[in-house]
Amino acid sequence: MSARRAARRPPAAPAPGAVAEFDYGRERFHLSLNIRAPYLIAAHRHRHFELLFILRGRRGLVLGGRRYVARPGDVMVFRPGDVHEEYSRSQRISYLTLRFSAEELERAGIRFPETAGFGPVFRLPERERFEGLFRRMMLEHQKADADSELLLGAHIAEFVVLLRRALGRAAPGTPLAGVDGGGVRAAVELIRENLGRELRLEELARASFMSVSHFAHRFRQEVGEPPRKFVISERIARARELLAGTDRSAQDISRELGYESPYFFYRQFRQKTGMTTGEFRSRARGG
Repeated sequence: MSARRAARRPPAAPAPGAVAEFDYGRERFHLSLNIRAPYLIAAHRHRHFELLFILRGRRGLVLGGRRYVARPGDVMVFRPGDVHEEYSRSQRISYLTLRFSAEELERAGIRFPETAGFGPVFRLPERERFEGLFRRMMLEHQKADADSELLLGAHIAEFVVLLRRALGRAAPGTPLAGVDGGGVRAAVELIRENLGRELRLEELARASFMSVSHFAHRFRQEVGEPPRKFVISERIARARELLAGTDRSAQDISRELGYESPYFFYRQFRQKTGMTTGEFRSRARGG
């Protein structure tokens, strides 16, 4: 199978129990749109880093004996040698794939960030900024000349630096990882899709097919904090993305996130980040 064909569709499954090694060569950046399910990519590993940014749909994976689910806005990170299995979790999926070697980073004097504390799946902060970088990568990839290859390498270096900064601001163990926790994951997804309105505990428990008491215990056990605190964490995380990636006012952002009083939002944001919204925006943009 050619490198181009391997990059454009899931590789053939190896024999049961085998671990395949796929070499994608120069096909290091690729956009996959509306891939139809079901599919299963059997256990394999790469000699390079591979990152998948999910645009639409859901993709599951097994790594280290644990199952994970990546949703829109999540990035999947595979280091060289990571043995992993991937499978569909939705009828269609769209995603960006980025591949680069450790040697390439070494030549640029860049160290890939440590992600062990976050798991192989986590949500990118400042999503709009990363998406803009991915669009620039796509344009250079389509040109396919010597200069575009040079710029694409520079964009990859920029991505790794931005990723390292983002992870440096987040504490390992925060609820960023997409662990497939069954019913609790359904509640997490419901919260993330409805940050602008209050969700009652009964509604979250019902979405998870659990009693209220059992759900509250399971949620805290698997996510690491009670549902109400998790809602606040997710709202502040989304506020950080919007402040860093858009010119929208803090008051407008507070309304979108369901705060009746912008002053309560300002106070909560400062408690969580140690900065005012203005200070955060200035620092995020290099001010």
